[in-house]
Amino acid sequence: MKIVLSISVYDLASAIGGSFSGDPLLVFSGVTRDTRTLSQGDMFVAIKGERVHGADLAKQALRSGASVVLTDDKERACKSGASIEQLLIVDDVIKALGKIATYYLQLLRKVTQKDLKVVAITGSVGKTTTKDLLAHICRYRGDVVATEGSLNNEIGLPLTVMRADENTSTLILEMGADHPGDITYLTDIVNPDVGAVIAIARAHVGEFGGIENIQKTKAEMCAGVRQGGTLVLNVGDPLIEPMFFMKRQKDVDVCTYAASLSHVDICASDIVCDEYSRASFVLHADNVSADVTLKISGEHHVSNALAAASIALSLGIPFDNVAEILSESMQMSPHRMNVHMNGLTCIIDDSYNANPDSMRAAIKELGRIGSNKEGKKIAVLGSMLELGDDSALEHKNLCALLLHISVDLVIGIGDDMRFLCEELDKHGVRNTWCSDYEEGLKKLNSEREAKDTILLKGSHGSNVWKIAEALQSKG
Repeated sequence: MKIVLSISVYDLASAIGGSFSGDPLLVFSGVTRDTRTLSQGDMFVAIKGERVHGADLAKQALRSGASVVLTDDKERACKSGASIEQLLIVDDVIKALGKIATYYLQLLRKVTQKDLKVVAITGSVGKTTTKDLLAHICRYRGDVVATEGSLNNEIGLPLTVMRADENTSTLILEMGADHPGDITYLTDIVNPDVGAVIAIARAHVGEFGGIENIQKTKAEMCAGVRQGGTLVLNVGDPLIEPMFFMKRQKDVDVCTYAASLSHVDICASDIVCDEYSRASFVLHADNVSADVTLKISGEHHVSNALAAASIALSLGIPFDNVAEILSESMQMSPHRMNVHMNGLTCIIDDSYNANPDSMRAAIKELGRIGSNKEGKKIAVLGSMLELGDDSALEHKNLCALLLHISVDLVIGIGDDMRFLCEELDKHGVRNTWCSDYEEGLKKLNSEREAKDTILLKGSHGSNVWKIAEALQSKG
């Protein structure tokens, strides 16, 4: 990706503690980790991948137009044929990438003609929908750069930062976490003006070792917001509410919101859903209110809309504009509660990812939407991954809700979905277990009929999203 500033490699090496012995006048004007997207003048970031070590591609990158290679393996890069004078050598290439993003953002804040604001959003669920809604609203301020896809970690976040330029008014960053300390690391890179904690759920609970550690990790946002900034908290979540009292930087304001509480700064009332589960509600802030009708399906998105509204208001966007734009906003990211008709069949595509809480929310929407249709309610559910020792129980526990919505057929995909299918057998619920998505797609195609309502939901690694794309391509 191209950056707005041509940065001296020599100056950068000094700023990030790296070593560079080449031309002191050499500059780079873009950053990439992929030789396939490399442009003339880029810095190539040589990251060690699962199958390819970036340092092995150093000479190839230089031949393709890179001005410099960032590496922590000098010997390997030189062995590829790269000249040492074109290497920026560091101890840890990923940490160096974060330092480069910090350096770039500091320079950008000095030269930009805009009132650049950096927003950081973390939460176990809802980050992407909140980001999408907020990006729509923040266009009121000017140009927006926001996280794309899954670029919300120690590699993706710095690359997103460097997509910003002198015309960027709002930089919106999702912050994911797999381990304690991850949010602290990411907030240290960008020092956000606004930080939001929107939900705590049992995503990656196996990696963290318990919901308490997830709570502590998300709470790192409280200390991560810059002095004079704003911390936005969903105090309707009992695991987030205690963060109101946590230590933070000096003069940081706190904005609270909740879908079901009135003693907060931002809230909703009179929530109703149409036949496609698109919510209408009254948005309240201070002494003003306005009607909002969302164009995205799922009552749980009311909370995400409140998060976006809270952040937007903290950035100074007028209340009436916030409410109006919320009602115009569409989901931009794929496979996230996308409800659409495929002929006479209603498809609920929420297949991007899953954890126990988001899975329950999606099943509830199958019950709500399917109850308004004539056909069967079919749930195509992929395994929820990274749940550790809790996996069997969490999968079995979905049975009660599926019974409650009177599901007609469950197609379970992946090893852990065996646990759910075995539980469904005990209660006489029709189901099929499939080892992979291809088998699941065949089963679905043999069972589905016009006027059915089909939910597609699973962790990304279960590949249920590929079923969603196959259905979409058939039309």
